[in-house]
Amino acid sequence: MFLTVILSLLSVIIIILSYILVKTGKASDKTQSAVILCGFAVQLIAVIASFFAGNGFTAMSIAVMAADLFIGLPKILYRKITNKKIICFIENNKKWLTGIAAGTAAVLLFEAFICNFGAFNLIMPSSPNEMILPLSRASVNGSANSSDVITVNSGETVSIEFNNVNYQIKNIYIDIESENSIGGTVRIYNSDETSKDMRNVSNLEYINGNESSKYIVCSYFGETGNIKFEVSAQDNSVVTVKGISVNKPIPFDFSWLRFFIILGFVLFAVTIALCPYMKISCGQSKTFKLSAAAVTLVFVSAAVCLLAVRGDMIFSLFDHPDTNQMNKELVDAFEAGQVSLLETPSQDMLNLENPYDLSERSAAGVSYPWDHLFFDGKYYSYYGIGTVLTLFLPYHMITGKYFPSLWATFIYSIIGIIFLSLAYCAFMKRLFPKIPNRTAVSGLVIVQASSFVWYCITIGNFYELAQVSGFAFLIAGMYFLLRSGVVGEGKISRPNICVATILLSIAVLCRAALALYCIVSLLFIYAGVKKIVKTSANPTFKANKKPVITFLLAALIPFALIGSVQMIYNYLRFGSILDFGISYTLTIYDYQHIQFHLPLVFIAIINYLFTVPKVSSVFPFVTSNYDSLSVNGYYFLAGFSSAGIIFRAVPVLGYIFGGKAYKRSNNPNRRLAAVIIVSGCILVPLIQMAMIWEYGYTPRYAVDFAWQMIFGAFAVLFSLYGKINSTNKRIIDKIFLISAIVSVIINFALTYEFVLDYGNSLGGIPMDIRSDMVSFGRLFEFWNIM
Repeated sequence: MFLTVILSLLSVIIIILSYILVKTGKASDKTQSAVILCGFAVQLIAVIASFFAGNGFTAMSIAVMAADLFIGLPKILYRKITNKKIICFIENNKKWLTGIAAGTAAVLLFEAFICNFGAFNLIMPSSPNEMILPLSRASVNGSANSSDVITVNSGETVSIEFNNVNYQIKNIYIDIESENSIGGTVRIYNSDETSKDMRNVSNLEYINGNESSKYIVCSYFGETGNIKFEVSAQDNSVVTVKGISVNKPIPFDFSWLRFFIILGFVLFAVTIALCPYMKISCGQSKTFKLSAAAVTLVFVSAAVCLLAVRGDMIFSLFDHPDTNQMNKELVDAFEAGQVSLLETPSQDMLNLENPYDLSERSAAGVSYPWDHLFFDGKYYSYYGIGTVLTLFLPYHMITGKYFPSLWATFIYSIIGIIFLSLAYCAFMKRLFPKIPNRTAVSGLVIVQASSFVWYCITIGNFYELAQVSGFAFLIAGMYFLLRSGVVGEGKISRPNICVATILLSIAVLCRAALALYCIVSLLFIYAGVKKIVKTSANPTFKANKKPVITFLLAALIPFALIGSVQMIYNYLRFGSILDFGISYTLTIYDYQHIQFHLPLVFIAIINYLFTVPKVSSVFPFVTSNYDSLSVNGYYFLAGFSSAGIIFRAVPVLGYIFGGKAYKRSNNPNRRLAAVIIVSGCILVPLIQMAMIWEYGYTPRYAVDFAWQMIFGAFAVLFSLYGKINSTNKRIIDKIFLISAIVSVIINFALTYEFVLDYGNSLGGIPMDIRSDMVSFGRLFEFWNIM
C-alpha cells in the first residue's frame, strides 16, 4: 500500500517535471516525451503492484494513471498528428483543450488523494495494527457484559466502556445499525497520555446503509488508556452495535458521483473562460442556443431528482391521487354547476360566534376544511382556478379520475423552467445580441438557479401548485411578449402578443397576485403601439389607426375576456368582482382583524433580499439565516430557508449602476425602458414582498418575483456592457462566471436543506431516501472520511 502511493505520487511529479523542463529550456520535445513515458511506466508498475497486492488501492492507482494520461498523453499525440484540419482545430482551441485536460486530471487527483485522504491514515509501515475491542469484554452501563451484540432500545442511552486499552488509536470503526431512523450519533470519550480523565473530543455520525460513515479518524495524544462509547436510540428506534475496532484500514472509495459533479463545475468554468466559441456574441451563432438547451436540460434533470425524492409513491398517485381543494373539490363543484364546494359546514361551525378565530374553532372541536373560505354559510376555495380550467377539470371529464397534485406541480414546474430559458434567450436575442456567449450562458445559469421553483416541486401541495402554475403561465407569457417584437429588433407580431396576453391572464387565474404584472405588460403594449407608428411610412397615429387598433384588439381582448372570468367568479362567490376572499380564510388567524405593521413588511424584504447565508463545514456548507428582526408581534413562518437574492444572484446588484446605464444609453426609448424596468423588476417585486406580511414568510413566494428582479438587473448591466472598455468587460464576464457557480451552490444548498427538513419534520420523504440524501452530503464532507 505504501509503495503504491509513493509510486503514484512519483509518476505525477515526473510528468509535471517534464513540462517544467521544456518551459525552462532544459529539455527538448523528444526528451519531454521520454520523461512522460517514464512517468507512465512508473504508474503502470503502481497499478500492477496494487492489483497483485490486493490492498484495495487499485482504484486509486488507476485514477492516477488516468490523470497522468490527461496530463501527458495529449502532448505526445499532438506530435503524431498530420491531419491539417485537426491541427488547425487544436491550435485554435489550444487553451480550452489544455484546460479540459488539466481540469480533468486535477479532479481525478483531487478524488484520489484529497477526497479519500482517510484511506491513507494507516499507510506508513510504522502504523499500528488493527485491534478488535470485543463487546463481550466491555463494561456496559457500569456492569460486565458477556454478549457479542449490544442492543439499545427506543429512548435509551447505553455506555460501552473499555479500560486499559493502552494502544495508539488512529481511527475507530463501529459496526452499528439503527431501525426506523436514518442514523445517529455515538459520543466517544477517551483518556490519553495528556489526561487520565476521559474527555469527549470525538463523535461518530453514522448513517444507515453507509459503511464509510462507520469510520472516524482520530487525532488523540499518544496512547489511549480508557475509551467509552455512548450510544443513544431515538424514539421508536432500536440501535444494534455488532462490533468495535480500532485502526481498521479505511477502504479506498472512488465516488463516480462526486467525481462527475466536481468535474461538471470545473469543465463549465473552463469552457466559459477559455472556449473561443464563448467569446462570440450570443446573437451571432448557434452556440448560445445549444448552450441554453444544455443548461435547461441540467435544470430539468434537477427537477426530476426533486420529484424522485418522494419515492415510489409518485407512481401510485394516478390510482390514488393526493386530492385537495384544487384538483378535486373545485372540480366536483364546477361539474355540479356551482362555485361553492360540495362539502357543507356543520351546525357547530355555523353556531360559532367568530368562525375565523382558530382558537375558537379549536376550543369547540368543530370539523372544517383547513385553508378554505367560509362565507355566508358555505365553503369556497381561495386558490386560483387556472389549473382547474386548464388541467384538472378537463382531465376528470375525460378520464373520470383526479389528476395528482404532486405531478401537476412537477409538470407546471418543468413548463416554467423551459419557458424561463426560452424567455431569457428571446430577451438576449431581441435586446442584447452583442453580449458574448460566456456572459449570456452564465446569466442563464444564475436566473435558473435562483428561480425559487425548487422549493415547490418536492412538496406539491395546493400552495406550491398555485405558485408554479402562475410562474409557468407568467414566464410563458413573457416569452411570447418578447417574441411579439414590441421591444427590440423585429416586426410586430399580433399572434404572439395575443398568445402573450392569454397566458398572462391565465397566470392571474392561477395566482391573483400576478395581476400586477399584467398592468406592467400594458407598458409593453404601449411600446408596441409606438413602434407601429414610428416604423411606418407615415409616422403619425392618425395614419396608422387601423394597424394600431388591430394590434390593441389582439393584445387587450384576452385581458378583457379572461379577466372577466375571474371577476364573474369573484362576484358569484362574494358579490363583488374585486373580492378574492382572503378575509374569509379558515387558517392560522382571523384575516378580518389583522392590522398592518411596517416592521412585518421589513421581515420579508430583509429575508428575500439581504439576509447573509451562513457558511459551515457541514454539508451543504451554506445554510439558512432567517432573521425575524426581533419584531414583537405574531408573524407566521412556513419554511425557514432564507438567503438574500443579492447572494443567490450577485448580478442583481447591477441596479446600482442604473443611473449610469440610463445616461449612457443611446436608445431613443430609454425612458420607457427605464419605466418598464423600475415598475416590473423593482416596484412590483417590492410590492409583492410588502404584501407578504399578511401571509407570513415562506421561500416559495419568491417564485413570483425573483426572475423579474434578475432580468431587470441584467438589462442594466448589459446596457452598460457596450459602453465600457475591454478591461471592465472582462471583469463583468468573470463576475458572471463566478456568480453562476456560487448561485448554483447556494441555491442547491438551501434547497437541499429545505427538502431534507421537510422529510424529517413532516415525513414527506421515505426514510431510505433521506438516508441516501445524508449519504450524498457525506460524500462532500471528505474530512469525515468519505
